[in-house]
Amino acid sequence: MNSLYDFYNSILNIEGKDKEADIKAIVFDEREKLADKVLEFDGFCKYLANQIEYRIVQDISGVHTYKIDLNDLVYVDHTILIAEYMTNSNMKRLLINPSFSQFVRKDNSNLVKLVEWPGDKIDRNLLSNLLTSGVVEVNNDSFKNYLNSFGRVDDNFSLDNYLLEGKIGHTRK
Repeated sequence: MNSLYDFYNSILNIEGKDKEADIKAIVFDEREKLADKVLEFDGFCKYLANQIEYRIVQDISGVHTYKIDLNDLVYVDHTILIAEYMTNSNMKRLLINPSFSQFVRKDNSNLVKLVEWPGDKIDRNLLSNLLTSGVVEVNNDSFKNYLNSFGRVDDNFSLDNYLLEGKIGHTRK
């Protein structure tokens, strides 16, 4: 009976529970596993995104994930996730980027292919959450702020439309 409940919940999100803590726990766990093997997360964004996406799909019903290649939006070779789910009849979206620390100014490090450090340009609340948990709730405006920290995104960009295009299989031009 439990698997039937999981099936219905994955379609309808019957329980209405906020899944942010569960998602943050998965991100933390995957970052810890990688930290045991490497000193820096630089260059491991695709690996982390794949591991986290797999775990979310396997462990948390009712969450849809989108893997986004920032090359498609701001010409930066970096992969992130958006986790989307319903909680108490409201849509909630979480930006998952556990390796954002590579875009924060550090002593003895050089910026490659960017004019400014994204960590210097991003909203302080977004930065704080990305550095501590690798997860932050986003809406259209906060996601545009995130993208603009890497480079200028089209003023007409809409996260809602972008994700909808991904759901129905259209490619962005």
